[in-house]
Amino acid sequence: MQCGEYASDPRLMLRLFPGSFKDSAFTWFANLPSGSVSVTDWYSFSDLFCEKFRGSRKVVTIEDLRRCRQKRDQTLSDYFEEFRNISQKIAEPLQDYVVIDTFVQGVARTKGCVFK
Repeated sequence: MQCGEYASDPRLMLRLFPGSFKDSAFTWFANLPSGSVSVTDWYSFSDLFCEKFRGSRKVVTIEDLRRCRQKRDQTLSDYFEEFRNISQKIAEPLQDYVVIDTFVQGVARTKGCVFK
């Protein structure tokens, strides 16, 4: 969306900005309770939007991976998928032995493994 000269008009910005929403921003906007946002106050609306979407992504660390444990009724392959999904979100480089040890520590200790 290009606003140019309209960017100085808060009322117009309030009308135009929601038209640029898609995916989660659109869903958020569409599900706002009626009257929860002043339709005449661009500054309050933009603050609400920024509060919702700025920095909303959680940083995933090795500690999150260490908390990943195979659940009692979870197959080993499902646990592996869950573990892999978490490990791929970690930004910091991990040494292979740390990942392997963390995975093994999270495997449920039972008399037999459940495979599918």
